[in-house]
Amino acid sequence: YVQGTIDSAFANTGGLAGYLNGVISSAWTKVNINSAATYTGGVIGLLDSGGQVSRTLAVGEVFTSASDKYGRIVGGYYGSARKYFRCYASAEQKINSQILDDLMDAEGLMTEEQLQKEFYYWDMPNMGEAFDYDVVA
Repeated sequence: YVQGTIDSAFANTGGLAGYLNGVISSAWTKVNINSAATYTGGVIGLLDSGGQVSRTLAVGEVFTSASDKYGRIVGGYYGSARKYFRCYASAEQKINSQILDDLMDAEGLMTEEQLQKEFYYWDMPNMGEAFDYDVVA
């Protein structure tokens, strides 16, 4: 898992990776991102056609001054359609300083109550044994 803050003036900014042409699975990000460019995402900035993201949770804020190409999970895609599944975000995650009901590119939103119970990490993003559940109780 990753936590922290990213301030960037460059495109392709993500909480875990700016650009992905590989595989990321079972990841949790609590990174507050402040970007002045496109392709800004809570987990990945730009997902290439060879990239795949699965079983992730983004809880950090995503802020960009760009008018498009940003998301809860992935900022944008290059090549073929999206290749990610079981990617969730916090219902309290701020997007451009606002808490939104819109899923955007997330499969679902986890409430604060759900984020505190191990069951939901198995049931929703299905992180399995890749996550230390002592930190959620």
